[in-house]
Amino acid sequence: MSDCNWHTEALLRGAKTVPEWWTKVGRDNVYALKWTTGAVDWYQSEMTPAPIRLSPDGGFTFWFKITQALVPADGDVGLFGYIQAGSRDLIAVHIHHVAGRGNVLTATVKVNTGAYQFTDSQTNFGSAGLGETWHNFTYEIVGGAGQAYIDGTALTTSPALILHSDVFNGDRVYLGAASLTAGLHLSAKYVILDEWAFAEGNKMSPTLAYNSGVPKVWNTTANPEIVGWYPLDKNVGAITNRGLYNYITGVTAYPNFLWSVTGTTGRPSIVTDALRKTDTNAYFQLATNYAYWVKGAAVDSRYAIGSGQEVRTVTPALMSPPAGGGFSTMGYTGAFIGNHEEPFATPIFSAATTVLSSMDSTAYVATGGTGSLTAITNNKTSRKLFPSFVRKV
Repeated sequence: MSDCNWHTEALLRGAKTVPEWWTKVGRDNVYALKWTTGAVDWYQSEMTPAPIRLSPDGGFTFWFKITQALVPADGDVGLFGYIQAGSRDLIAVHIHHVAGRGNVLTATVKVNTGAYQFTDSQTNFGSAGLGETWHNFTYEIVGGAGQAYIDGTALTTSPALILHSDVFNGDRVYLGAASLTAGLHLSAKYVILDEWAFAEGNKMSPTLAYNSGVPKVWNTTANPEIVGWYPLDKNVGAITNRGLYNYITGVTAYPNFLWSVTGTTGRPSIVTDALRKTDTNAYFQLATNYAYWVKGAAVDSRYAIGSGQEVRTVTPALMSPPAGGGFSTMGYTGAFIGNHEEPFATPIFSAATTVLSSMDSTAYVATGGTGSLTAITNNKTSRKLFPSFVRKV
């Protein structure tokens, strides 16, 4: 039985709520890594069973959150570096302060001419900059050309850059560091990072990776191009900041990552600021607007059925899915976009109403009163059928 059919059947049987797994969006036990101020080390991919090699069709994605507004004195903050031994990063993702533009992300890559070119987020985010909230970064590679995206949207209006052949012969990835000069690494201070994934053989889709603001649960049956996935959604006791381990196994799977300094516990700390966004999307806004309407409040000076009139009790039959399912926040506020608690958005049927249930005479008093059609209809004892998704109380 499908989830939707199960949901309908359960409510018809009198269930007051649906099971948590049905209403939940996102994952349990999601954590992230916060780089502390002054951190100078990083996670680096192991060379066994094989080094990481980006392919002409593939790419990578991760989530990041800047923890404060940067100032010029902070310099560049490194997030991601793809290196070739003895060289500056072939692909470097870094953040810095730009006057009048706030926090700006830049992706610097080696192009087919041998030069390094960059694209950044200034046009996308304007004077507000990236702010201090979660964002998804995806680097999509198609036919040897690379394009950077934030939250599913390409950075600036520049075309994709044709990558140098060296890009497909790199040998190591740094997480939490970037290098614009050979041997000099930019610190990942003031950032939280999580949810890295890599693709080969087919592009890393920025739309799938952003997933409307909810971290993607990669399914290698549906997405066989995913060869590396490093989420931190384990129980607290199972998480270590010493290493990041690939959830994808197989012949072509990517290696694990280890902290760059052997024997240290590492500067990143585990945090529960787990990909929670304060901005919105269409689904979130729909749920918010619907909550006002079903409670009899106004949205843009408009009411559903009148001021103070609750749709869920007065006219529950007017409510339609998905409102009857409700949305879970998994027990905390400011959760993933896609989780939104709106308990008043579930219809309730608790009052008797009228419906024709017997044969009627065609002889009525013409002008109302006793024996009129109005009187006969209003005095019937009957019930109204439940909508299939209504909650019984």
